[in-house]
Amino acid sequence: LAMRGVPVLCGTALRNVGVQALMDAVGRFLPSPVDRPAVKADLVRITDPITAAGRGGRKQRRLGQARATGVEVLRECTVVTVEGTKEPLCAHAFKVKHDEHRGMMVWVRVYSGSLRKNAEVLNVNRGIKEKVAKLFRIEADELEPVDVLLPGDIGAIVGLLETGTGHTLVPAPRRKVPVEAVRIAEPKFHEPVFMRTLEAESPTEEARLEEALDVIAREDPTLHVRTDPHTEQLVVCGLGELHLQIVEDRLKSLHGGEVRFGDLQVAYCSALPEGLRVEARVDGEYGVGDQCEAVAFHVTLSRADAAGGEGNRDGSYSGTAEATGYFHSSDAKCNRVEFEPGVLRDAGAASMNDVRTAVENGVLSALLTGPTFGMPAMQTCATVSELGATKGSTFAIEAAAMDATERAMREAEWDVMEPMMDVHVHTREEYVADAISDLTRAHKGDVLEVRDTGTDMVVSARLPLGNIIGLSETLRSTTRGNCSIDMAFTGYRPSQA
Repeated sequence: LAMRGVPVLCGTALRNVGVQALMDAVGRFLPSPVDRPAVKADLVRITDPITAAGRGGRKQRRLGQARATGVEVLRECTVVTVEGTKEPLCAHAFKVKHDEHRGMMVWVRVYSGSLRKNAEVLNVNRGIKEKVAKLFRIEADELEPVDVLLPGDIGAIVGLLETGTGHTLVPAPRRKVPVEAVRIAEPKFHEPVFMRTLEAESPTEEARLEEALDVIAREDPTLHVRTDPHTEQLVVCGLGELHLQIVEDRLKSLHGGEVRFGDLQVAYCSALPEGLRVEARVDGEYGVGDQCEAVAFHVTLSRADAAGGEGNRDGSYSGTAEATGYFHSSDAKCNRVEFEPGVLRDAGAASMNDVRTAVENGVLSALLTGPTFGMPAMQTCATVSELGATKGSTFAIEAAAMDATERAMREAEWDVMEPMMDVHVHTREEYVADAISDLTRAHKGDVLEVRDTGTDMVVSARLPLGNIIGLSETLRSTTRGNCSIDMAFTGYRPSQA
């Protein structure tokens, strides 16, 4: 527990020697779940939990819209494993895996309380109530059906439709009332920066293709899937060429039919120039049939550097995936919707929370589409200053919000933002000059530093992602194979093209 000793054991897996000693050491030396340190969490209030959408909610999940309204963070807290079943349930999902016979299985660790078969649980991250159909205790590669999981147990759940990696499960409320619950901190994943379009061989195969994509995307949180609003093509977005190649192979295996993939593309974004504000007002009939009503809506768009990563003096953005707001609009901390005082209120049959959700879905979906060439907007703050609707049709309110946002976006010339990568090339001293020449001339990068680690030389540079393609092959050729390369996404900057 004090991390002052390191047990060392000898063995060989090839001849099955030392395996039993290793397992005995795990039980003897490693801490029990109760002895583990607390994990970071937030105490949140969910105003209006909703029920899982099932298959019909795939489109909403893709847009990040299948979630409850009014999820508010109250304060930071911690979570520890507590023995006994008197405490309320708190379980953390850490893996999603597709089983050929059982379907989607969510692997969880129970921190407190008891998780029972057929119980209804609340997904705190999405504000959605779900049903536990089956429970399994995991022992190596075997699954043992059980009726209950206790604190410290690791198990798998069948039947959860919306739960993904990093989500927290607590007891579901019996009544539709505001709920306060603990939300364990989610792991941070890098934002996808490469994308490819894909389509089924025939329209009849499209539903099967979407189901296969849904399976892969739930298993892999770094893979994002969306539908291009202009071409109606499916777009898969990943971390790199190899990542998308693996997805392609898995998709062909799961789908079974032919899938046509487009060329690899860089995921560009759009941002409003510093200090520019654009606005638009609509006032007319929106919706169809019973959902049709007159809606007045006014929105102002401005750049919101403080909402995600920090804006730099040169107009670039540094930081993490939260600085992009690229695919999941409702999760994008950079794209946010604000309401002037008195604007947000009940409208006809719609509650204030229903109105908020409709406005956010409309505005954020329009920003997801982007102002030009389908490049999603990033770092954008939408301020709503007028909202008039008497009947309270959420469909009409959402349509008006989307229309006003699209009109406002057309009022400005947006900056095209390109993703930037930090590249570190490890090579021998005699090849440093060749590596620098390749990075700066052939790939138009900026060298940040050259340092001697004692064992090799490291050349650090920053390059636009579009210039990364083919970099490893040219560098290995330049250095005659005497190099290794690692790279990481570092932020966005206005395109130099």
